[in-house]
Amino acid sequence: MDLKTLDTADLEVALVTAQKSWSELRAEDTESICLDILSVEPQNAEALELLLRSRIELLKKGLPQSVARAQELLSSLATPFDQAFYSGMLREAQARYLLEKRGRSTSHVAYSWFRHAMDDFEASAAIDPSRIEPKLRWNACLRTLKNNPQCAPAPEEEEEHGIE
Repeated sequence: MDLKTLDTADLEVALVTAQKSWSELRAEDTESICLDILSVEPQNAEALELLLRSRIELLKKGLPQSVARAQELLSSLATPFDQAFYSGMLREAQARYLLEKRGRSTSHVAYSWFRHAMDDFEASAAIDPSRIEPKLRWNACLRTLKNNPQCAPAPEEEEEHGIE
């Protein structure tokens, strides 16, 4: 069987449908609709952003290759701000997924993902200081780390003298 192809005239309605699907928290449906849109109009920025957001949301399911599937979209984003910000969003989502696993080793890996996400949020804030989203996400990451003391660097990553 083959996928049904949209006509160019269908794209506006398809995008509205994708946005509605996203607002109803149906990430898999949103992903599918965005892929249909992008198959006709590969540079559609709204569909690309929704696709990335849906793939970030799907990280919660822990599906194989889900991080890679989201990461492959980052370079397609229009601005360096968006690339850095969404990289942070992706890393934060992966960190939260790992933290939910509650294993000692996953907590160390989650810490690393959170720290990389925070670096991305700082980079995006430096690119566009007028945007508050990176600050809000950075703060959310730090609060999560503070509220989860088990989420810490692996012992071999800590400095020997104990001073940070």
